[in-house]
Amino acid sequence: MLKIGIFGGTFDPIHLGHIHLANEVFEQCKLDMIYFIPCYHSAHNKPIIATPSQRLDMLHLAVNSPEFYIDDREIKCGQVSYTIDTLQSLRGDLPNADFYLIMGADAFLKFNTWRDWRRILALTNVIIADREEVRESTILSSSIYLDAKAIIEHAHNKIALVKIKPLPVSATQIRSLVKEGKNASYLLPEKVWQYIITNQLYCS
Repeated sequence: MLKIGIFGGTFDPIHLGHIHLANEVFEQCKLDMIYFIPCYHSAHNKPIIATPSQRLDMLHLAVNSPEFYIDDREIKCGQVSYTIDTLQSLRGDLPNADFYLIMGADAFLKFNTWRDWRRILALTNVIIADREEVRESTILSSSIYLDAKAIIEHAHNKIALVKIKPLPVSATQIRSLVKEGKNASYLLPEKVWQYIITNQLYCS
């Protein structure tokens, strides 16, 4: 069975923190591939500044590993993106794959507010960056595998806490720096930074 990590988000813009998290999860969990899936419109009402095509452009500039794939199904859908719908679509396209939903600790702490979150667990496993607040979450059950490698032995309904030292960077921080006319190049892949400058993104 192909082991595919699912990494969704606004990616507005994609930054070094995203790349770091993907690399760490890929290595620690021994996945075969990671799909980056940018949403068209956030179900959680996160502000999105760049257009869908611009966010896709930046993803293609940032992601250059053969094990990382950019999937634009949510962009093509053209409406609010719900993880449960995306997983069902992926399952239809790739019936012989196991899926592993990748998220940061902040997102997981709100996981029980996601549409059909229990059904999400029925279709996939969840891999999250390990943090004390996560360990205390009431969402977690006894079926947790603290060893990241153990998660690949299961097709769904398991949660792995992966020890990753997060990079102190956020898309909000980057957009604020650009708007203030400050340098944010150290937080982004070089080609993404050049794209932002060339297209005058986040300046107003």
